Amino acid sequence: MKVFSNWPIARRLAAVLSIILGMTLLCAALSVVRLQELGAQLQTMTEKNLRTERTVSEWVANTSAGIVRATAISRTGDPALVDYFALVTTRNIAATSELMKAIAAQLTSPEEKALLDEVAQARKTYLNSRDVVAKLRKAGDGDGALKEFNEHFEPAARAYLARVRGLADMQRNQYDASARNVEALRVSTVRLLTANTAISLLLGAALATLLTRSITVPLRAAVDAAEAIGRMDLSARPCDDYGNDETGKLMRAIDAMRRALHDALSQVRGTVENIATASDEIAAGSQDLSDRTEQAADSLQRTAGAMDELTGAVRRSAESADQANQLAGSAAAVGSAAARW
Repeated sequence: MKVFSNWPIARRLAAVLSIILGMTLLCAALSVVRLQELGAQLQTMTEKNLRTERTVSEWVANTSAGIVRATAISRTGDPALVDYFALVTTRNIAATSELMKAIAAQLTSPEEKALLDEVAQARKTYLNSRDVVAKLRKAGDGDGALKEFNEHFEPAARAYLARVRGLADMQRNQYDASARNVEALRVSTVRLLTANTAISLLLGAALATLLTRSITVPLRAAVDAAEAIGRMDLSARPCDDYGNDETGKLMRAIDAMRRALHDALSQVRGTVENIATASDEIAAGSQDLSDRTEQAADSLQRTAGAMDELTGAVRRSAESADQANQLAGSAAAVGSAAARW
């Protein structure tokens, strides 16, 4: 998670998308491989097993029909019947030979080839015994023909037909096994693709959740920090383990802005406190000046009162001087008059 958070957001998005695309490509590649395997199994089942089984089934039908005809001809000994079935028998033998060639070209396993060799040997024995019976019938040896029929032909026919049916059963079993393999491959392919799809979905959901949380959680923290700064709450402490992605750079920028605002507010608070102190001092000085002014006013009032008293005294002194002057004048006049007398 820590390493993932240190990646840039673009790198994280690219990594998550690459993993999801890789899982999708892996699922598609597994689908292609399994479908190719399924197609190969179906092709083997249809082009080899089914074709071989049908060819062997046709061989069984031809063999059964040929044995029935040969039995009828051998037991009756009617020359007309021999002539009647001669062309059909010839065509049946040629068709069976072609079927054997086609089957031999389609068989691949040693068991199949060994069984085909046994069928071919049984067919050879059957045809030889049939020819012996036909020769004896043609020579007029009915007893010899019947003896050959009972002792050799009939056992050889049963053995030949049993081996042909055994080959048909083997091919049918192989076809059924191929069908079961195809079904098992189909089921396993469905399970594998389902499991791969589920794993891809779970892994994609986990990566998407991890990617979302790696982006939204730091952004939510950044929003909370910005809202706190908007409320002038600068008490949050910076974190030391921010990632190196874009959100980590954003958180570091918000922390730097918070510190710058805190320092600016601290400076403003100091200035305000200084201004408040100066204001208090100015107010105290103003009060002292006011007190001094009142004291000076009282002194001036007392001085003014003293000056008024001094003025009155001077005025009274002047009046007394005038009176003394007048008295002196009167005394001088009296003295002059007395001198004349």
